[in-house]
Amino acid sequence: AFWVKVKKESLKKWVRFFDFTNGPNDNNFGLEMVDRRLKFFIYIPSPKNNSTTPTVINTNYLWKDTEWHHVCLNLTDAGNFSIFIDGVDINFKYSLCVKSVCYQPVDYEFSYIGKEPSHRSSQISANYNSFLVFNRSLNPIEISYLYKYPNSITFDNRPSDK
Repeated sequence: AFWVKVKKESLKKWVRFFDFTNGPNDNNFGLEMVDRRLKFFIYIPSPKNNSTTPTVINTNYLWKDTEWHHVCLNLTDAGNFSIFIDGVDINFKYSLCVKSVCYQPVDYEFSYIGKEPSHRSSQISANYNSFLVFNRSLNPIEISYLYKYPNSITFDNRPSDK
């Protein structure tokens, strides 16, 4: 989850919000924007030939402005991805992931915020704040809380749906 304010010059480019990877095309996943369209990408290793296949999914979300927005990419225990913008589920669901792929350790040696390892896309012109990585899935109540109360979340007072 993170706060981002995209500057005008990045709205019409191909830019990455983040790219977490074990190396070029090795179990990486992230979020990018191409001409204001938000896209999720993941590289899944093929057990047949030990190569990776990129999968890029359009989210149908159009980035509208240059204001601050809260973005949360969530991976559930079942291996399902979802995306929330400003505390609202943008109705993006992706389930290709299997636990053996998505939950293996990533050393993050080649991971980037605001660009990607191969430098094919432009570096994003944006401001980031509160870039948080959790070691578990967040529920919708917690995601909404992060959006509504960005300065008050701690491990002691986090909300729960239980």
